[in-house]
Amino acid sequence: MSNSTPPQSEWPASGLQRDDYVECFRTALYRMATVLNCHGGHHPLDRKDLKRSDKDLRGRFDADPQLRKLVRLRRIDGDPNESNEERAEDHFYGRFEFRKAKTAAADGDAPLVLDRITHEATDTFIDWSFQRLHRPSGDPDTLMESEYPQGSEFAAHCAANYILKNFWHNFVHARYQNISHDNYHHFGGSARFDSDFEADNLGTLFLLHSYGIPLRTAGKIGDELQRIIRRTFARNQCNRVFATRAELRATDRTTKDEAELWEDFEWIRRRRLSNELSQALAAQGMAAAQLGIHFTGSLKKGKSGPYRKGTIVAMINGVRLDSGCAPYLPADDFIASSSGSKLPKSRQDTIRSFGNSRHREAVTVLTTTYRKLLHEDARLRTFADESLQTLFRRVGMSRPD
Repeated sequence: MSNSTPPQSEWPASGLQRDDYVECFRTALYRMATVLNCHGGHHPLDRKDLKRSDKDLRGRFDADPQLRKLVRLRRIDGDPNESNEERAEDHFYGRFEFRKAKTAAADGDAPLVLDRITHEATDTFIDWSFQRLHRPSGDPDTLMESEYPQGSEFAAHCAANYILKNFWHNFVHARYQNISHDNYHHFGGSARFDSDFEADNLGTLFLLHSYGIPLRTAGKIGDELQRIIRRTFARNQCNRVFATRAELRATDRTTKDEAELWEDFEWIRRRRLSNELSQALAAQGMAAAQLGIHFTGSLKKGKSGPYRKGTIVAMINGVRLDSGCAPYLPADDFIASSSGSKLPKSRQDTIRSFGNSRHREAVTVLTTTYRKLLHEDARLRTFADESLQTLFRRVGMSRPD
């Protein structure tokens, strides 16, 4: 990750250059500001604006000075003498400020209160995430790539989609959980794990909402809406910047004992599975405001390292469900990840294949079981819908129908 040469992405065929990529941050902020201010009436934005393409939405903001004031994007440059490990540890995450401001309304109406967003992006995150930008692995039909005849426009949309999900994750921390840049160090350990699980799930729902995509909760959804949701998620899978950060944080690994390293090892895999379950639920018309993933069974010490004999269980809207599937936690994968070493590519591919298969199995069982409960329990259906409505009101959004 050299800081002296201009970075290049892993998607060179896209034609997207670094300066174009930086503008994707602004596009994501414009869409975020639209979500927080699309109240209709005398407000300058309404819910129809959510369905605009990125290009149209940018044109809407660029043409209106009042709208442009809703967003401020700044860049924070790091110390050029810092090592990549120092940048990964101390100069990676940006900062957000969400504040309400009164704005004069037209025709003598009462002043409007609008949400304004300031984001300070680090040059580390900008450069590294541009370098790790890659083409989503989905097929052209799943990605609905034909919507963007220009390759660079499709790449910019995917990049903005990815950045936007990350922004919503930060929004949940700041506005919903009251976790900020100044106090986050008070919420370590399991508190950090829980906050990230929640921010991931709600960020997934807010991502769909950002494009005017309806959220269903009762398990009923049309084929076309399901296709649109799966398309949105598929386009989001276009960046490996957090893998880069994890690889570079050598000191963080050396300061932890084996139990802490195992906790991190499991957390990453629980979080990955939680994201897959969150997306599957939304795509199947069962969007859930509450979601959690746990691995049961006591932690034991084996010849090759720690291991756990238990199953994958989930919490969906308060209901606890056992998938009956054992988590896939190979010892050699743990040893490699905790030491910063790498397994042979063939072994990595095997672990990835088995892990993905186990996750699909668990997600299938959990979504099928939850759907059955929704069908049988009217009160659960009501709770699922009302909890999502309450969530959106709590953060100042109007949920799309």
